[in-house]
This record gives sequence, C-alpha cells and structure tokens, in this order.
Amino acid sequence: MKKVPNADCIPKVLIDNAKRIFSGSAQFRALRDVWIKTRYLSSLFEVAGKVSLDLSRAAILDIGCSKCDILLAMQKLGSNNLTGLNLFAFDRQWLSSDLYYKQYFGDSAGKIKYVVCDVDKESFPFKDSSYEVVLLIHVLEHLHDPGRILLECYRVLSPSGLIAIGVPNTANLRNRIFALFGRSIYYSLEEWLGNNQRIINGGFRRFIGHVREYTMEEIDYMMRKYGFEVLIRRCYSSRIPQMSILHHLYTFFERLYPRFAYHMLIIGRKSIDE
Repeated sequence: MKKVPNADCIPKVLIDNAKRIFSGSAQFRALRDVWIKTRYLSSLFEVAGKVSLDLSRAAILDIGCSKCDILLAMQKLGSNNLTGLNLFAFDRQWLSSDLYYKQYFGDSAGKIKYVVCDVDKESFPFKDSSYEVVLLIHVLEHLHDPGRILLECYRVLSPSGLIAIGVPNTANLRNRIFALFGRSIYYSLEEWLGNNQRIINGGFRRFIGHVREYTMEEIDYMMRKYGFEVLIRRCYSSRIPQMSILHHLYTFFERLYPRFAYHMLIIGRKSIDE
C-alpha cells in the first residue's frame, strides 16, 4: 500500500492550490478554510489507513466540489481516480471556455473528471458501486432533501466504501449564545429577503445558503438510517484570527466542550455485506 502522506504536507498543498486557483475575496476564504480542510483530509487518510484502503488507487467522488480544490489537493497527495460533482446547472459557466479550463486545472486538465448534476432533482450520473470514497464537505446543509442524497451516495459507493461528511454544528457555542439572548441563529432578515444569498437559475431565485444545519446526533442518525456504519465522529473548534480576550474565551470553551465546536466530521462505511 502506498504510504499515507505526512499530515504536515496537507496544508501546504491546500495553500498552494488556493493561491493558484483563486483570487481576491475567494482566495481569502480559501486560505481561511485551509485549516479545517487539513483536518478533514488528515482524518480521511487516517481512517483509510486503518481499513486498508489505498487512496492512491481508490475512485473518489467529491460532491459539491466547487472549483475542485480538494480534488486537486488529493491528486498532489497521490490519488489518481478523481471525480468532482457540482450541484447546479450554473456551475457549468466557469468551465464554459476550454481555454479557461486548461488555465485553471493546468497539468491536471483532463485528469479530474467534472460533472454537473442538480442533486435535488436528478440521480447521480454514475453506475452502482463505482466509487470507493464519497466526500460531502459542507454540502448537506445546503440541500433540501439530504436523505435522497445519502441514498445516492450509498448506491454509488462500493461495499466497504467510505463516506466523509463535514458539516457545521447547529449546536455550536455562537448559536447557543444567540438563542439565549433571543437572537436568530440564521441569516439576517435583510440577507434572506434580498439577493445576497440567492442566484438566478432558469428565471427564478434559488437559495444557496444553509437550508438546515444539524447536530452530531442527527448526522449520526442519518448515516445509520441510510445504511452506513459510523467509524469516527470528530468536532473541531473555530479558527478565529482576532486576538481579543473574548475570542480567546470563545475558542477555549469550544476546545473544552467539543459539542460547542462549529465544525463536525463523520466518516462512515458502507456495509461490507452489500
């Protein structure tokens, strides 16, 4: 089996990708998210090692892949059979130019398969049991029918295949404090009523913010309900760059009480008896 990459190299790969493929505010967000994606990928490699899954040979599907930054990182970490699936038809626009596609993917052009599927309405365009790993990194909270997507994930995973779900924790410390003082934990009403969190798709506005967030117990329940064995459940505290006493206290309590943390990761496995 190929040696699992040292965790120290994962953030460097993600940082290099963020600087190469994003610019402006998008680059700032990508660099901000490096720390949590590092933890997610490190956990995936750790679990793959424990179940003797060679990620360099495994077919990997990233659902809600955005600009494929995780897949580009996985490729540099040794994976070779990679597919990215984006959720809405408008995602085709950024790859509408062959020249832009080649400039964006560079040496990876043609090596990472990329498809678009409206997962709220359509089945995945893949055969049964065609992937060993499915990634759902901060995707479920954007979907109206998470059960349907998990059924599709189960279908396209091979027996004993891994599914990694990263989601925000609706019971995080910020939300608890907001609720305690009578404040909404959701988007501001101005954002909800305005256009900031919506896109034009086929002549109507479509919300692309968080439809519903979950607790760890709810994700655990859904995983088991749709046929997955849960292998690990992890919580990760926020990374807040401000150095005020208030922010230090916030991150201290998140680390002290993991259920207060904002980020959650659950990795499960499809039944080997399938």
